[in-house]
Amino acid sequence: MSVIKFAEKEINEIEGMVKFQIESNTSIKGIVIHSDIYAKKYQWERPISKGFVDEDKLINEVIGRLFWYLWIANKTAFALQYEEEPGFFVNATESKVSPKSCTLKQLREKIGSLSYNLFTNDGHYFVSEEWYELFEDIIAGINSQIVYALEERHL
Repeated sequence: MSVIKFAEKEINEIEGMVKFQIESNTSIKGIVIHSDIYAKKYQWERPISKGFVDEDKLINEVIGRLFWYLWIANKTAFALQYEEEPGFFVNATESKVSPKSCTLKQLREKIGSLSYNLFTNDGHYFVSEEWYELFEDIIAGINSQIVYALEERHL
């Protein structure tokens, strides 16, 4: 198994594709809203915002943080695999990733590649369990939407 290091641009593209699907797909949005990470962030934000929490902004923050962690995990796996300095903060920019139009199949391909490239040969990954669970839940949601669409076509 070889690890491919994703560039920031590639991570941003996948993040944008996920954001697009969240805007147009209520089930994937629901996965984020029902995650423990979102709930903790919501509880923390609520008193600060005097009871009004902008859910869309909060979802974007959660997704942005998730993909930043995944980028760092990918760089770490690559660095350990090839004994190379990971350069965590070299060329890192603070960017606002916009939704990027895509089909669920296109997103599944890109996100599947990222998922594969988070692991070293010995199966280690470097993102906390709660964040990785959210990532897995998003992937499962994408896969179930694809299966649902295929089943609907055959009815």
